[in-house]
Amino acid sequence: MINFETYEDEYRFYFKEWLETEYEPLPKNPEGGTPWKFLTPTALAEKCVEYFVWKMENSKPISVRTLCLFLNISAMGLDNYKGYSQAFCDLVNKIKLLAECYNVEAVYDKDLRAGAMFVLKANFGYQETSVVITEQRDFKIGRTK
Repeated sequence: MINFETYEDEYRFYFKEWLETEYEPLPKNPEGGTPWKFLTPTALAEKCVEYFVWKMENSKPISVRTLCLFLNISAMGLDNYKGYSQAFCDLVNKIKLLAECYNVEAVYDKDLRAGAMFVLKANFGYQETSVVITEQRDFKIGRTK
């Protein structure tokens, strides 16, 4: 386990691959629609680091939805980046994994449990299940002498 001095160090570590690589910017939107919000995976990764650090420093829960609000894009818009390049695809998958991991760990915190369970069910397909264990025993009925 790596110990980080700051949340910024931690999240820069998680996004290192995209922060340290130079990418060609996305071309203009061919359909003439809204320009891309983030032209490179590096630009998106920088904003994600900012989001995660702010959330952790202020003890606020993390979710993909609040990240999208912070980025000023829709959840569908975030998913659309996956189709632009393998780097964007890997980055969006990492973003979602970090949000999922945060919420999995938050289930063990009594103050965050209910919200984390909701996020995991609503956004990551988790389900509550009950396991009933039954034991079969052989009984012999008879007379004693």
